[in-house]
Amino acid sequence: MTRTSTIICVSAAVMLMGGAARAADPAGIESPSDWSGAFIGAFAAYSWSDLDYHEQDWAGFERSPCMQGFSGGPLLGYSCRVSNIVAGLEADMGFGNLRDGPSDGPITMNNYSAFKIQRYGHVRARLGFVTGSTLIYFAGGVSLADLIVLDRDTDPDRALLWGGDKGTHVGWTAGAGIERPVTEKLRARFEYLHDDYGCNTYLIDGIDPYRAHVDLSADTLRAGLSYHF
Repeated sequence: MTRTSTIICVSAAVMLMGGAARAADPAGIESPSDWSGAFIGAFAAYSWSDLDYHEQDWAGFERSPCMQGFSGGPLLGYSCRVSNIVAGLEADMGFGNLRDGPSDGPITMNNYSAFKIQRYGHVRARLGFVTGSTLIYFAGGVSLADLIVLDRDTDPDRALLWGGDKGTHVGWTAGAGIERPVTEKLRARFEYLHDDYGCNTYLIDGIDPYRAHVDLSADTLRAGLSYHF
């Protein structure tokens, strides 16, 4: 399935879930809160990250690994409701261990580069509408991810760490989700995010330094809980 198809399917699923939630609400029952005010919470996520790597000084040493894994972290924000429209801002920071290590393969291919994402974050605007006791929303903004790039020699007779570099990718994020009250103050959410972290250049400072170019993106499904003040 293409990335565009994935985004369309997940967004459609969110809308259908919202419709189903609305159908389950008794007629005329609204959320216990007006959805306005500050909130703080936490989330757990599963991400699959696509990475396009090539060495600017050497042709034919490309890699395109897909790093997958779990992460989680805190979130906070503020929302304001006018009629059935809810708008706001929120920020989050995720911590995990998405990685791809050296791979086995012919010596003519890149089988030594390793990659690791341990931290990422978002600053997003949210816009949604309340239907029954459910908030259906779309969100977009700025995304950041810290990436470590390493050169690990896969020759079993040498098995050396030749060098590496780390940098921060800055790009954009877009997604959609649903949120419902659990209690008067506690809310549960489920959402999908697509992050395009953009491109960055790394200097692998080993025995023979070289430059590497990395284009990074990710898709994430996550669930969270937030306490509204």
